[in-house]
Amino acid sequence: MQKSPLTTTLLLILVASALASLGLFFLDVRKTKQLRSYQATAQQVNNSLAGLNVLANECAEYGKKNPSIMPILEALAAKPAKTNPTPALAPRPAGK
Repeated sequence: MQKSPLTTTLLLILVASALASLGLFFLDVRKTKQLRSYQATAQQVNNSLAGLNVLANECAEYGKKNPSIMPILEALAAKPAKTNPTPALAPRPAGK
């Protein structure tokens, strides 16, 4: 009894597919671990940013009572420099 070349070809394709699936599985596991690590780092950065925002708001409130701190806050860009408000646009005259 002879082996069919179709059976051999299909078996090779099956083995290649199984190996590719196994490789993709381990790649997915590794990338998922990396993603979780990045998410933890992003959470730490967000927590630090929230803390800095609270500190900046407290400094701005303190600056309302003691304006001598305002130049320092403006130099650190924690409080924007005083600017003139932009004038509102005048309404257009009715066309002819």
